[in-house]
Amino acid sequence: MQDLPIKPSCPKQLQMQFDSKRLRGMSLQERQQVVTCLAILLAEAAGESEPEGSGDGR
Repeated sequence: MQDLPIKPSCPKQLQMQFDSKRLRGMSLQERQQVVTCLAILLAEAAGESEPEGSGDGR
């Protein structure tokens, strides 16, 4: 039996606008807080147990 070609699947990544109208109304400090919170959330979702910089240098 011949192997069937594998169909490429649709990308499953979330498409986000990083320069949306909502972000344009934010101050630099607010934007930095949001980016920091997002980075922490993504690290937790990826299974990172400790925030970067709090480890023992390994």
